[in-house]
Amino acid sequence: MRKKYALTGVGLILAFLLVSLLLNGLLKEPFLIWENHRKMEAICDQIQRWMREDREGLQKNIEELGFQENVKISIFGEDYQILATTQLRGEREKSVKEKLVKKLKAIRDILDKEGVYFRKDERKGRKDLSYLVQVEKAGSLGYVVVRKSIPGIQKNMMLMDLFYVLSSLVTLAAGSVIIVWLAGKMVRPLENMNQVTRRIAQLDFEESVQVKSKDELGTLAASINSMSDQLKFNMEELQKELEFRKGMLRSLAHELKTPIAVIEGYTEHMPYIAESQPQKLQKYVDVIAKECVRMDQMIREILELCAYENRENIVQVTAFSSGIFLRELAQQTWEEFSRTVEILDEIDGYIAGDYQMLQRAVYNYIKNAVFHSRDAGIIRLTARNEGQNWIFSVYNSGSHIDEAELEKIWEVFYKSDQARTRERTSCGIGLAIAKEVAHAHRGRTWAKNMTDGVEFYLSIPSSSVDKKGG
Repeated sequence: MRKKYALTGVGLILAFLLVSLLLNGLLKEPFLIWENHRKMEAICDQIQRWMREDREGLQKNIEELGFQENVKISIFGEDYQILATTQLRGEREKSVKEKLVKKLKAIRDILDKEGVYFRKDERKGRKDLSYLVQVEKAGSLGYVVVRKSIPGIQKNMMLMDLFYVLSSLVTLAAGSVIIVWLAGKMVRPLENMNQVTRRIAQLDFEESVQVKSKDELGTLAASINSMSDQLKFNMEELQKELEFRKGMLRSLAHELKTPIAVIEGYTEHMPYIAESQPQKLQKYVDVIAKECVRMDQMIREILELCAYENRENIVQVTAFSSGIFLRELAQQTWEEFSRTVEILDEIDGYIAGDYQMLQRAVYNYIKNAVFHSRDAGIIRLTARNEGQNWIFSVYNSGSHIDEAELEKIWEVFYKSDQARTRERTSCGIGLAIAKEVAHAHRGRTWAKNMTDGVEFYLSIPSSSVDKKGG
């Protein structure tokens, strides 16, 4: 790529120089004639001022002017007599005078009509005697004739051509060096970007693009680095998610292993029990049914948790009464567990959020409190407003949770030692579901050991709820 850019740049410089040389060859002579015509007009204007204002110093003035501008000047009166000239004296002057007078008489009508005459005067076979001739009529004062040698102009043109060719060669050489250097400077970041993107394609995010400029390349480099960082973060999160899924599958297999083993064992003994102890057959059926219900509950909660994690359940934000919300939870607890729940409603107003999702999350707290408290223990449900957040909490009296486990209890299938009994139907998924519900509302969950029990909290913003599940 670097070689391609360098050759392209050198080719463009060469093409530019060739076009310039072509234009120089085509337009150089017309331009020089136009430029000399303009200067000769200015000379004629100056001489006419001298003719009006300083006739005594006219000869001296035109000699100095002719020397400075490298032109030949002749001034004639109305009767075609020479008033002043820069021509040589003698026979040569006489010959030139006769030719000029003849020329003036030939173009008199043009001068009377237009006042100016300009042309390129070339003599056949005598290119050294070719001139640009400017003739102007100075009113009643006479005529001004200015001539400039064409060979002199051509000599200057040849010098200009030589200088232009030499400067073009120097420009080509210097430009080639600069183009090669610039191509390397431009391509180096692109090569670096190419190398980094190849590594990204191989899931290697350790290398970043080293471009610090503020131009488009710098912006592109920053975008690639940002993309690499985001992909790295996403890959790490995906890896964590994969490990989590693997762990969840292992835990699910472990959790299902026990009820399946129970069902298998009871099923194998049912024929024997049916013959020898038929009165116990119903007990076996009840145990199998209980384990089936437990497996069904576990699978349903796993599917529900996956739906929350994948944001399949869109948060349906509604305004609802905090009092009704708390009373329904207490009533549901009484109907399912015959346990009384104390209610402390410090909001006593309306809450914005997904009613069903929040009810599911808080009820999981209550079920957890039921499983971990004695039958006569206290369960207290509180709702309050704290700053810009609504906070729901469930307190249960009883034993504390080990401080090292306060963060682990939110993991799927994690259960403290006190909960690992066959009599309880907890699957270790309820707290994980509550955590996902809080995240869907852009909130958070946590637990805290109190003096004589444990309190679980769920906080959601009171001013902003994500209607798409976070």
